[in-house]
Amino acid sequence: MMHIPQAALWMLALSRGLTSSPPPAAVPVEKEPLHRPVFTNSEVQVLDVVVPPKATTLFHTHIHDLLGLTISSAPSKNEVPGEEPTLDPPDPVGEIWYEPFPRASTHRLSNLGTTPIHYLVFQLLGQPPAGDAKAGAWPASELGTVVFENARARVLRIDLGKGEESKDHEHLTGYGIVTLTGGRIEEDKEPARQFSEPGFVRWRDPSSHHTLRNAGDAPIQILEFEIRN
Repeated sequence: MMHIPQAALWMLALSRGLTSSPPPAAVPVEKEPLHRPVFTNSEVQVLDVVVPPKATTLFHTHIHDLLGLTISSAPSKNEVPGEEPTLDPPDPVGEIWYEPFPRASTHRLSNLGTTPIHYLVFQLLGQPPAGDAKAGAWPASELGTVVFENARARVLRIDLGKGEESKDHEHLTGYGIVTLTGGRIEEDKEPARQFSEPGFVRWRDPSSHHTLRNAGDAPIQILEFEIRN
């Protein structure tokens, strides 16, 4: 199927009297004010995306595949230039989602609800593997539960009760550690760190030994985002 640039669609609609406005100016997603970069290296850029109630993002353009976590959600309106807006229900809280972008795509998002829309998003900066996105099996893991897996990434969920420690395990790729709940985490016997809210914790390089311990007083839920570029 031939791809028609979005600006051309707007010009066609303008010529037919279907719209009275020119194509909107768009910014790269990392320059959109509600998409806050919190970490960048050659493999990933992590964006903390918070759209307050009744707020609307700028039109922004995606060029990299996305792997995301929904922390909080609300009904929303999605607008793509040259297309009718779509209304979407809230995403399930805690959902892991993957959105590929084989070509540049521009849109803006409006929060129609009364609670913030909050996503933690990994932009995958490397080149996607050729062929089937489900190809390229990951090595077996006895750690936690695999909640997402394709050729580019795998996400493991680890639930730890008070004082519990994960198995010693290895990571063959770089990975991000994300908390689903607040609490205190001790990594590799290092001093514990306090994380009061769900969200991005840190990025780690490949490691042959890695442990996580719940150093707090309440159960904690952790996600490990393994990224393969």
